Amino acid sequence: MFRVCVGYPNLGNTCFMNSVLQCMSNCPPITKYFLEDQHLSELNSTNPLGMKGYVAKAFGELIKTMWSGDNSHTAPSNLKIQVSRFAPEFSGYQQHDAQELLTFLLDGLHEDLNRVKKKPYIELKDADGRPDEVVSKESWDNYLKRNNSVIVDYFHGLLKSHVTCPQCECVSTTFDPFCYLSLPLPPKKNSYIQIKYIPYDQSKREVIYKLCVARHSLIRDICVDLITLAKLDVNINQLVVAKVAKSHIHCFFSMSDTLDDISDRDGMLHVYDLPVSHDNKEFTVIPVCTWEVSDGDSTFCKNELIDDPILVAFPLGELTYGEIFQTIIGQMSRHFNIPKNDSMSEYNFSHVSEYVSIYQVSVNLSTHEKLSPDDTYTLNGKDKLLAIQIETSTKKEYHKEVIPMRQDATEQRCRLKHSLDECLDLFVTNEKLGSDDAWYCPRCKEFQQATKKFDLWSVPKVLIIHLKRFHYSRYRRDKIETLVEFPVHDLDISKIVINKSEQLKKYDLVGVCNHYGTLGGGHYTAYAKNNIDKNWYLFDDSSVRKVIESEVVSNCAYVLMYIQKED
Repeated sequence: MFRVCVGYPNLGNTCFMNSVLQCMSNCPPITKYFLEDQHLSELNSTNPLGMKGYVAKAFGELIKTMWSGDNSHTAPSNLKIQVSRFAPEFSGYQQHDAQELLTFLLDGLHEDLNRVKKKPYIELKDADGRPDEVVSKESWDNYLKRNNSVIVDYFHGLLKSHVTCPQCECVSTTFDPFCYLSLPLPPKKNSYIQIKYIPYDQSKREVIYKLCVARHSLIRDICVDLITLAKLDVNINQLVVAKVAKSHIHCFFSMSDTLDDISDRDGMLHVYDLPVSHDNKEFTVIPVCTWEVSDGDSTFCKNELIDDPILVAFPLGELTYGEIFQTIIGQMSRHFNIPKNDSMSEYNFSHVSEYVSIYQVSVNLSTHEKLSPDDTYTLNGKDKLLAIQIETSTKKEYHKEVIPMRQDATEQRCRLKHSLDECLDLFVTNEKLGSDDAWYCPRCKEFQQATKKFDLWSVPKVLIIHLKRFHYSRYRRDKIETLVEFPVHDLDISKIVINKSEQLKKYDLVGVCNHYGTLGGGHYTAYAKNNIDKNWYLFDDSSVRKVIESEVVSNCAYVLMYIQKED
């Protein structure tokens, strides 16, 4: 009498391995193979590409212990040791990617159980215009001459790869085995973003807007949306977009930058409006920070910066210290309640100049130089910014705590889900290779950014689908949390299989590997269907509980395991 379900204790960040093993152990043909000790007669301990049979034996022992009915949980310690022995990247107790472990495990089991003891040399031939049926059969037969195992029997299919040179239109067609499909997720069409709008007019309040914008929008597009949706009376050529960190402008974004160039860690964007346009040759725009010190002799320290920096437009040419002072203090009036003189046209310079100093500071905040009230200055914002130094006593007397308004200016909601069919369609869509992944054209004799297309030719009995939730670009590394709706029963992939002679069957889901959390860390669990009582279970390390079928589909699904329906 087999036990219905057994959990795996976490050996230290091994939830990624536990989730993979639960999916594999609930795959009926694999479980049957190892329970019947078929692997012992097929061990290939001499395969130089294998693990001397140790991984297959450890996996077999784990399956037999798990399904013996004697344990409510069992530790996969020996398998962990053998995996770490032959794949040092999985040694230790760091978190790893479950899909990468599954790939290693399938390959390791295959090589440990490869029925081919001596692999022959195979010379690959180009398609050279021959029919797909001929080339595909030749490719598969050649593959089986070197690779023949229970893993190939159940997990391997055949992909057709079609590469076209954009210059000479040379076409290269190959057929390659696969043991899982790595599906891209449709890109986000929309994304939420927070923008802190800082008006130049000090009588107007700062406002934090929440916008829903196109995922790959230009900064210019975001500014246009901001003006339209927030009904701002400003010109786009007078807007400046910046990243502010620790009361200092870390960088500016050009109007041609995209939202992809901005990391999620950057938080909200700061959008400043100016009284002059970007191309005005009569003014220079300089960032001004506020620097609080306990006494006037303090060495400049960026950790003493307070409030958001401001942008100030100064006329070109020589300026007196007083002119610079009056301009800056005027643009700080939203945060500082400094009284003006009786004329009401100027700020009380004599009253506060004793406690306020102006410094020129390098843009990396490494050097600073105090401005003298007796000199004149020609300001240049290319490599210098200004810092207003105020003493703590002055801050207590004049500083105002400003809380920005918050407005939701979104007009639409981001789409919250996609279907597995959309991901499959995207997988077989033409793709232009990037410059870092260029293809060498045998006719042009040089690397080209060719067009590549995948098609499914033959499909395996057990279909593993990896949803590419982790997104990497030059500027961003994040996780796509979008819900992908996938069928639990009767998955039909016939529309993307181009081999019309293939005897296609529909698939039923038997396992799901889930990932919770972010790119830098998280937790793995698994849903698996027990082949004995036909119930679904949630495996969370050593914790196991029965679940209803509808729980299986969630936005945490990372790897799906399907098996062909029986006739």
